Amino acid sequence: MPRFFRSIRTLHSWIGFLILPWIILYGFTGFYLNHSKAINALLMPTPYDESSFVIKPEAEWLSVNEARQKAAQIWADEPITKAKAIEYHGFVAIQFTKPSGNVIVSIKTGHHYKKTRLYRYTYDPLGSLVDRKIYWSYVFRYFHEAGWIDNSFGVWFADITAIALVLFGVSGLILFIVPRQKKLKRNLSDLLQR
Repeated sequence: MPRFFRSIRTLHSWIGFLILPWIILYGFTGFYLNHSKAINALLMPTPYDESSFVIKPEAEWLSVNEARQKAAQIWADEPITKAKAIEYHGFVAIQFTKPSGNVIVSIKTGHHYKKTRLYRYTYDPLGSLVDRKIYWSYVFRYFHEAGWIDNSFGVWFADITAIALVLFGVSGLILFIVPRQKKLKRNLSDLLQR
């Protein structure tokens, strides 16, 4: 029996050590899901002012081809799979879809956005980065559900962590209950013998 307890204690220790990062991150992401407004106040930078993008005279508006050329420079090795006219942040724009995300070009100002499900970068008409926004709610919710930021591992990390947590809990119960069970049995037998 001592060998069994030593094996269980070793298993319990190693599982605890290996899943500790995920336990901390699951705890943080779970806390975020319950208190997202408070966490967002800490994580989100102060919003920038898009009114600095001045609407140009109509003669200087970008044509569809000029907007397409600007979009082609973002993720340059990827083809544009779809284009559609939209209104984005109050600007008339064209959204170009690529495998990695969307490039949204404002026709009347010339500025553009590089947008994925995880972040949005805003560039001025000359192509300089002026704002960066991370969609923390998506990042934390997705990590909490899948155990990783992207789909490259599917839900393997979440499944492995879930199984490890079950083993961790069961081994902890065994380490806690079995030694006390013997003591309880001894005390009961002493009591019954009196």
